[in-house]
Amino acid sequence: MKKQQGVMTFGGMVLNYAGYSDVGKVRECNEDDFLILPEHGVFCVADGVGGLEAGDVASKMLLTVIKKKYVNSGGMLWSKLQAFIFPHERRVLLEKAIQSANLKIYAQKEDGGKNMATTLAAVYLSGKKAHVVHVGDCRVYVFRNDTLSQLTRDHSLVAELYLKGAISYAQVNDHPYRHVVTRAVGAKPYVTPSSRLVDIGRGDTVLICSDGLTNMVSDLELMEQMREYRDDVEGLGKVLIDQANKAGGRDNITLVAVHLS
Repeated sequence: MKKQQGVMTFGGMVLNYAGYSDVGKVRECNEDDFLILPEHGVFCVADGVGGLEAGDVASKMLLTVIKKKYVNSGGMLWSKLQAFIFPHERRVLLEKAIQSANLKIYAQKEDGGKNMATTLAAVYLSGKKAHVVHVGDCRVYVFRNDTLSQLTRDHSLVAELYLKGAISYAQVNDHPYRHVVTRAVGAKPYVTPSSRLVDIGRGDTVLICSDGLTNMVSDLELMEQMREYRDDVEGLGKVLIDQANKAGGRDNITLVAVHLS
């Protein structure tokens, strides 16, 4: 299992973060991955599209491009200064990286004849704001005042059917096409990420995760565990991975949790 933990002061707040990625109980290959760049305020989870030939390659390519985009934009002091003076420019870097990775993955897919793509959920923190960007069905949540809120809306066939009223909420988790995504990085020559800017503050916990967690652990169970662990993001990550595996672990399970204080 891949894991990473740490504590860092960023944007006037202390970030306590932890990332975990586990292969699960069924699959042989882990197509998930995560990226934590606390010095840049960037936290990402990528999930190579299940069943495709090189989903693990696609997820790693995407996160590598994002990392290079931010690392090459300047050192820690410069990134903090930019985050304070030019927050929009730092947010735009994330979406530019997604587009660059999309072209790279799509070109490799076309040249090599391999079917490869990946989903993504990412957060860029800047002061008291969080820029949330996603493609596919990886999710971002925020736990605040004992309440869990989903900040993303899945780019999936089931989500579209639910929004159109074609299926009920009760049918979402058991639908035979629940794993079909309608957007993925590298699937087409151009990708349209969804993004939003939300308020963030001390006491909040941000959770970024792949569908390997949310398909095994309900939102209610997520909220209960976040209430239990509060600012203990390491304990939270471990118990959520364990809970998803105990529920069947049918997919790779990846999460990044960030507590702000």
